[in-house]
Amino acid sequence: MSRGNVLRRLFTVTAVIVTLAIVSGLAYATPWLSESFDGYTAGSLAGQGTWTGDSLPVQVETTFVKSGKSVEMDCHWSGVSGGVSRTVSSGPGYHYVEMDAAMDTEGGAPVGDHIGYVMIFNSTGEELTRVYYANKQLKVLIGPDPGTQYVIADSVANRQWYHVTLGINLASGRFDAWVDGQQRLTNGILYNSGSSIGRITVGEWAYTCDLFTKSELYVDNLTGNLQTALPPGVGSCILAPRFFPGYQQQNVCFPFVLRETANSYRMYYTGTGTCQWNDSAWDQWMTGMVTSTDTVTWKFPDEYEAVLYPHKFMEGEALNTDATSAEFDSGFAFGACVIKDGSTYKTWYTGWNGDTDYSGATSTKVNFRIGYATSGDGITWTKYSGSAGAGSVLGTGPPGQQDTKGVGQPYVIKDGSTYRMWHEGFDGTAWRIFAATSADGVNWTRQGIAVNLGGSGARDQYGCRNPVVISRNGGYELWYQGQTSSNPNYRILRATSSNMLSWAKVTGEVTLNPVAPPKRGWLGEPNWDISASSAMIHVDSILVTDGSCQVFYAKQATQVWPRTYGTFRERAYHIYTEVVNP
Repeated sequence: MSRGNVLRRLFTVTAVIVTLAIVSGLAYATPWLSESFDGYTAGSLAGQGTWTGDSLPVQVETTFVKSGKSVEMDCHWSGVSGGVSRTVSSGPGYHYVEMDAAMDTEGGAPVGDHIGYVMIFNSTGEELTRVYYANKQLKVLIGPDPGTQYVIADSVANRQWYHVTLGINLASGRFDAWVDGQQRLTNGILYNSGSSIGRITVGEWAYTCDLFTKSELYVDNLTGNLQTALPPGVGSCILAPRFFPGYQQQNVCFPFVLRETANSYRMYYTGTGTCQWNDSAWDQWMTGMVTSTDTVTWKFPDEYEAVLYPHKFMEGEALNTDATSAEFDSGFAFGACVIKDGSTYKTWYTGWNGDTDYSGATSTKVNFRIGYATSGDGITWTKYSGSAGAGSVLGTGPPGQQDTKGVGQPYVIKDGSTYRMWHEGFDGTAWRIFAATSADGVNWTRQGIAVNLGGSGARDQYGCRNPVVISRNGGYELWYQGQTSSNPNYRILRATSSNMLSWAKVTGEVTLNPVAPPKRGWLGEPNWDISASSAMIHVDSILVTDGSCQVFYAKQATQVWPRTYGTFRERAYHIYTEVVNP
């Protein structure tokens, strides 16, 4: 299918009539669990409503509540354990379980041996996971059974309410966790899978001992909701750096999503293995691929290998700058744009060979170029050796032009028999967006600047990058990253066109709402921060459905590590998706 047809046929969605409820700012289908506990009398929760189980451990509470009434998992020194359960029927889909939770300790006693929990079971009675609270921590269990403890909030303040959200995908056996709107876990493994959620159990467990006088856990506003699609207004982290494979240990970015069937997607993305301190130090960037049935949970290939490589350096190989300079993509092969043209996958991507301009104490990467490759399966690619410089199909512009220092980030659609490309170009100081056309995808004719820099104070005064073109609302939109001096320095902007030739900038910008990504689990690791004014954000592909846009983008997050010699700031890209309707 051509890219133009893909743009018009993205996201064919079966119509479902649902009643929407707004819970914590998200739009959901009708709740399958809604429990504020306000309709019950003080005392044991067992026997009230449809709750059944032990009579002592779980009590309806009126003195310490988030709103109305709450329940208290009340553990005394005698070590009484137990819980109460409620049968539910969630139906299939992407499930959210939410609750307000707080812990109270009295008499300065330790709480390490008290566990209050909310357990979640599927319709056949198999446990999926549990949220539990012990030793002043909020935790979840990651399967397979018996599972591994994963801390989603550390050093929990005494008698402070926290809002916990689990997003559960039974089809993939994975789940995400948020605390107070910040994502703390991505793609955790459930104990089991299934088709729906069938039971919720709340309770507590304790040793029969006198290590503490009393410990209390409170839960309020326990709800369960079914979301048939990604919720609007929330940027979900769908891919994070990982220890294995090593080529994406530090960054994952430049996501390009190709929809192949109604429930089959591929995402091509860039991975980097180490921190890049500045333009004079670099590691190789390469392109990986993952697959999905829902655009939220992504599966790595069995071998975890990249699919599009720069130069493959062998162990002990000496760096030969003459040889690497002759390959336009010897250092980087990233930012892939992929279409399926008939039975052939075609990709245009950005390559870099290590060329650098030095000016005093600074250095700048230059001579980015665009390459081309084809594949029969979208996994094994054959690069085409072009004639536009060092093997590229679109090289740097001629002297005196504003792309003479490099081109990159191609976005290609097939419009009838013509390939249309939008790409960024660099003059040594600023990036702009250019256009080009081709009859075969290999030989390109430059069409000049499509989107130029804005004037003084504009959101794109200092740069226009990362073009993405979609068909929407009877016309065309070009989304791009604008760079400005005001906070934040990077914005998502748009321009519109009726013919894909001349573009008019849209007033305002697209607001995206990424949550802070989860920690990687290192000892003493600080939380990620996504609020830095200089943190880059760029949209790299968009799926259009019924006027709305499911956006796939990358955002930089920062961790601040205090050290004896000063403060170390580490930045890493994470990949998000979000539904917007600008």
